[in-house]
Amino acid sequence: MEDSLTRQPRLRKRPHDLHCCTNVDALIEALRAREIDLVSLVYEFVKPSFEVGILVTGSIADGIATEVSDLDLLILLPAADALKAKRKREIAGNVVNYLPADSPDSNTTVISLFLSGIEIDLVFVADPAAASGNPGSDVALEEEEPFHRDPFLNRLATGWVVHGADVVDRWRAYHHTDKLRIKWMATEFTGAAKALEDMEAGIGRSRGHVSVLGVCTVTHMISALLACNRFYCTSPNWMLKINQLLATVDPAMRAALTEGAELAFPALLEKVDEEKAYFGRVYEYCGKVKDVCHALLAREDVLDLEIGRASC
Repeated sequence: MEDSLTRQPRLRKRPHDLHCCTNVDALIEALRAREIDLVSLVYEFVKPSFEVGILVTGSIADGIATEVSDLDLLILLPAADALKAKRKREIAGNVVNYLPADSPDSNTTVISLFLSGIEIDLVFVADPAAASGNPGSDVALEEEEPFHRDPFLNRLATGWVVHGADVVDRWRAYHHTDKLRIKWMATEFTGAAKALEDMEAGIGRSRGHVSVLGVCTVTHMISALLACNRFYCTSPNWMLKINQLLATVDPAMRAALTEGAELAFPALLEKVDEEKAYFGRVYEYCGKVKDVCHALLAREDVLDLEIGRASC
């Protein structure tokens, strides 16, 4: 019987150096050396008369990629009919795969293919309202749940613009991505406050309980610090970004990130006194993180107001 592992896409990948690119220009140059042009690739699927925005997103743009990471593209379309008709095809001898949509009425089309041993995933999103450039309703924005955890918004806000900067600006204005940073931070502070309350109440109740809640609280705080640096990560890969930031941030932020990484890996606490001591350190750490964020935001009331909204 053929080993099912031989059919897995991972085995078709070849190591690359795209993870070494720190900006879009370096990435484009690295791809050009492999005879890959992202704009030409996108227009293999888009009708030439339509103006689109193209962003590099995911781990490469986030700076946490590896030598076998996928290259993720987000393509902003003014309408669904901007896409060419689906058909069986190959590009440079590689089969084009149309992946299933999340729902039948989805405005998203996902295509995957391999070029030069690199898996390239193209996510096409059509939205005539966003393409118009008129900002969306603040009321509708507040009703989205949860705003800051929407992968599309995270990618739109932080992706590297390859093509169509004006298009990308219109979409960012429509989706209020300028609010992502403060909303993410506020939500993390609210989550930390709830976990901290449970942590204090759980002292002496069950072996390991306080340690787990401490990790949860500290992780919320680290996520808030990363968001303050405009890095939004919903995966466990945040430690990779911490190591990267330590070389560039100011001393106060560096100290907060370093202490958080230490507190996030406590020993299995055996005694009540140990649990109380760990709780005290985590409680104090939350205050330090808030001070660091306030200092970087310049206005304390902005964060405090948003935390109040997130708590409601």
